[in-house]
Amino acid sequence: MSSLKYSGSQIIVRQDGWGQFAPKLAPLPGGGFVAVYEAGPESGTDTNIKGRIFNDDGSPRGSEFTINSMTSGYQDRPSVAVLEDGRLVVAWHHLRADFSQSDIRARILNSDGGATDGDFLVSSEVRPDDQDYPSVAALSDGGFVIGYNYFDTNNWDTDVRAKIYGSDGLSKSAEFIANGTTVDRQERASLTGLAGRFVIVYTDGSLSPDDPDGLAVRGRIISNDGQAGAEFLIPTNVEAAQFEAQVVALTNGNFAVVWTTYSWQSGTSDVRAQVFAADGTKVGGEILVEAGLRGEAGQPVVASRADGGFIIAYGSSETGNSNVKAVMYNAQGVQDGGSIIANTNWDGFQGRASIISLSDGNVVVAWEDGLAGSYLTHVRAQILSIETGGGEPTGQVITGTNDGESLTGTGLGDQIIGLGGNDVLSGLAGEDTLLGGAGNDVLEGDGGNDVLDGGSGANTATYSGASTDYVITRHDQEIFTVADQVAARDGSDHLTNIRFAHFEGDDKIVTLINSEVKDLAISTTRVAENTLTDTVIASLSATDDDGDAIQYSLVSTDGPFELDGGNLVLKGPLDYETKDQYDLTVKADDGYGGSITRTFTISVTDVVEPGDPNNPDNPDPADLPMILWGTAGSDLLQGGDANDILYGQGANDRLYGGAGNDKLYGRAGKDTLKGDAGQDVFVFDTKLSKSSKVNKANLDKLTDFTVKDDTIHLAKSVFKKMAKKGVIKSSEFYQGVKAHDESDHIIYNRKTGALFYDADGTGSIAQIQIATLSKNLKLTYKEFFVV
Repeated sequence: MSSLKYSGSQIIVRQDGWGQFAPKLAPLPGGGFVAVYEAGPESGTDTNIKGRIFNDDGSPRGSEFTINSMTSGYQDRPSVAVLEDGRLVVAWHHLRADFSQSDIRARILNSDGGATDGDFLVSSEVRPDDQDYPSVAALSDGGFVIGYNYFDTNNWDTDVRAKIYGSDGLSKSAEFIANGTTVDRQERASLTGLAGRFVIVYTDGSLSPDDPDGLAVRGRIISNDGQAGAEFLIPTNVEAAQFEAQVVALTNGNFAVVWTTYSWQSGTSDVRAQVFAADGTKVGGEILVEAGLRGEAGQPVVASRADGGFIIAYGSSETGNSNVKAVMYNAQGVQDGGSIIANTNWDGFQGRASIISLSDGNVVVAWEDGLAGSYLTHVRAQILSIETGGGEPTGQVITGTNDGESLTGTGLGDQIIGLGGNDVLSGLAGEDTLLGGAGNDVLEGDGGNDVLDGGSGANTATYSGASTDYVITRHDQEIFTVADQVAARDGSDHLTNIRFAHFEGDDKIVTLINSEVKDLAISTTRVAENTLTDTVIASLSATDDDGDAIQYSLVSTDGPFELDGGNLVLKGPLDYETKDQYDLTVKADDGYGGSITRTFTISVTDVVEPGDPNNPDNPDPADLPMILWGTAGSDLLQGGDANDILYGQGANDRLYGGAGNDKLYGRAGKDTLKGDAGQDVFVFDTKLSKSSKVNKANLDKLTDFTVKDDTIHLAKSVFKKMAKKGVIKSSEFYQGVKAHDESDHIIYNRKTGALFYDADGTGSIAQIQIATLSKNLKLTYKEFFVV
């Protein structure tokens, strides 16, 4: 029996700039590996494909490099393979900057990431049809093959196309249709090379008799010169939709396929796998990797092992968090040991993984880390070692629960995983790996050189000696070494995501990580001259990414003001005619060395009789905001000049906001919403139908939505797959006909003005149109807010 263990700390592939997405890995023949990924714009709006090479231990070998030579437009969804001579070939999807067309491009690189030629167009000519989702595989003759979606805009069908290249980078075949079934759509190919041949697997939406439940996974074996064998069905269990297929060649000549299934009845998803012989016959039965009974499982990837077995990584929400799990199987498809959660940070979304085996027998997993509280996504990785049982006693993998608890090691070099809750982890002797997970954890490595990763929360590393006995070295924003200078005591520990170090010898706490205090603001800078003394006239606010309690202090003021906590209190009379402005300087402090100071000007407003049209602080009652409710019939609701709220209720209503910053709720019915002047909010909080066809009865039209002024609010109770409340993540919005990856939930078709919601972000489950806007709007994710 084997087990997976963490080898070293989590690798930060890249975490600066405007986000990184869709990592793909490939092992290098001489050791090490290459990671390629989509990088957000450093300036402007264009995205690029970046790469970086790492050693087997996860240390970087050189700097990041740009792969695409044509930099206009959007480059995304890369795929990478290593050729027989050690060179790299990378393929990716390219979308023009005007969104008019997409195609597949590729480039051949040297093993160090350098290039002698520019990138090239795979489909050999510019076409009006869209190409997407490339997959590249190295061939045994030194060449390579690239497969991709080809969307025919004339008949709205999608095929899987492929093109074969020689070792010289020149095409050996014309583009050809790789799928055998051609009815309706076939898409999302994955390829791997065999001896003299390659395997291609893909999703089929033809509803063929052998798998009529919506989506199937099929495959073909094709020779290196393009001669295709018979198409075969991958799953045995066809009572659910199957998609997200990935394939890998095994070291014994067989190949393994993994995929996701989705049950329309239960609404849950599973990960499954099947081993095949080189001729396409099944070896053993279908493997249930994880059933989605306690959460959702999907987005599987697979890598081969040296012994003919394989290891699968996939997204899992079994623990209540979105994580990447890994599990091993032997050559016969029998599970070998337990699973492990590859990511050691638990905040936000962790998914869209890539996995490979390294030349030293270890495994590396990379994934997208969607940072909690941020719309940015970064790429992280973790090396896992494969350890087999037998021989001398070794350390254990000790895993907690989502509750707070105390976990203690064996003294033999353990891996202790806290998961959720506020845990206390103690390693004792040996070289331990302590992973706090979620919560505010306390980690004590004790003897040996230990790896401590607190995960999320405000975590503390505890040491037995006095602070003067240790040397603290910062390596990165979140990575430290704490080395005990006293022999045979606490050793030298590697710390990640540890905020505090507590030294028990002198009871001193050292703050290692502290975010800056920022965004110091005041709720209002206006106060009426007739305000009573001891009235709270404003409140202060500031942000701290660590979640620290912020203390506010009044540095100076020339007015009758005091602070009571975060409230500004008037302590004396005001008179507009005597003095109409005061300055006050305020400091916000987090108690750990972070602070910000800012000066505000408080304006005193004159008080006159109500109804004075020249005084905005004393409006006429007729100018006050209105709240208008419709009926079950078709109503016309018209706001005034103030900030009005209009509720449409039933039937087909017409809502006109008028001037002011209005909020419009169309609700049930086919409504027409017009914000008019001002910064208006359009709210969607009505339950959607199961299809766009049925939902047409509830389809609203926004006639004057303005990108620079207006906002769309989406109720979390309706749009349940949106990641979090607040501004949606950039990855959740896409301009196009349909979703282009799993994170896309809000889709805007600028050619038609249609606005869609896609619950699964793949198009596998039908997207639903929720509104019609004007055509050619320059919409971004910033116009959408989840409430």
